[in-house]
Amino acid sequence: MDNFLMYFEVLAPSIGVGLVFWMAMRAIFRADRSERDAEAQVRQEAPQRGSGQAPGALDEPVLEELRRTSRH
Repeated sequence: MDNFLMYFEVLAPSIGVGLVFWMAMRAIFRADRSERDAEAQVRQEAPQRGSGQAPGALDEPVLEELRRTSRH
């Protein structure tokens, strides 16, 4: 039992740091995916609004909506 506790004491900090890193990366990837989904939705809705611009160009109201929806 003493060996187990010794190994646990040695490995616990590394496992803890690994879990924190994993949670941080997971949050970053989820935020990036949500931002891309919001941008795709705004770009899809832009031609329906009749902006008269090219599909890749975003006017100010569309950009404002993109900024508002990506802050979640």
